[in-house]
Amino acid sequence: MRILFIGSSKITRVCIERLISLGEDVQAVITLPNEKIYNRARGVVFDDLGVTVVKTDDISSEDVVSFVKAIKPEVIVQCGWSQKIPMDILNVPQHAIGIHQSYLPENRGAASLNWAIINDLKETGVSLFYMGEKYDEGDILNQRKIQIEERDDIRTLHEKSDAVSVEMLAETLDHIRNNTLVTKPQDNSLATYTKRRKPEDGKIEWNKTSREVWNFIRALTQPFPGAFTYLRDKKILVWKASMSDKTGTPGEVLDITNGKGVEVATGNGSVIMERVGTDGIEMFADELEIKIGDTFGN
Repeated sequence: MRILFIGSSKITRVCIERLISLGEDVQAVITLPNEKIYNRARGVVFDDLGVTVVKTDDISSEDVVSFVKAIKPEVIVQCGWSQKIPMDILNVPQHAIGIHQSYLPENRGAASLNWAIINDLKETGVSLFYMGEKYDEGDILNQRKIQIEERDDIRTLHEKSDAVSVEMLAETLDHIRNNTLVTKPQDNSLATYTKRRKPEDGKIEWNKTSREVWNFIRALTQPFPGAFTYLRDKKILVWKASMSDKTGTPGEVLDITNGKGVEVATGNGSVIMERVGTDGIEMFADELEIKIGDTFGN
């Protein structure tokens, strides 16, 4: 089957590499220009994969639509792509498949894995579905749940999701080839939604519970822009933390331990900041110019 990918993320590349290794006919990938990919948290390039690469800012442009119609893919796979794909493209293949990193109809929308951690979910999933006029609403082709463990952060959760996505895509293509694909409609009454996140949304609210602050930090850590706070007008990115139980005024520095970190009060306990970044330099939190009694905040 002739396959066209649309995406600009690590999951896109992982799927392409796996299908090529399986002997699938991956004809092309539509992606963003390199300069925009480099600014994305999980952006990757595809120039070395031996497939045609079409780079565009606008998936709806006449040139892109004409290209898709010219190569006549039998399957389109979208993963790691945020622009709405026009029906002029989706109507070309027999199968237009989206890969969404949640257990649909839960968490339709953007940044679904980040939100899963922020919202303290114990599991999420991967869903393959038919794309159509509306985002993330098409019939389900394949679906699997993924556990979110205490030791997970956004990097490890994405790695789990990527690995599951690759296996599910290969399975789904086999079902299409063998005419054994079974689909099921989504129950829209059960749908929940997540919204797009921006770097400025990463400000830590120290009056929240320790678990909420900890979840927030691990949901936004590298390769994403990071959760942040301020100390004397200096922005501090918090890359790694753990929960503790000392109490104080939210944002107050309660303890500093060499080799362990900086303990900061939350709304019901404390969080130990372990790895941080400031002025473009990553360091252990106890290396900050800070003292007990200082306060993080605006």
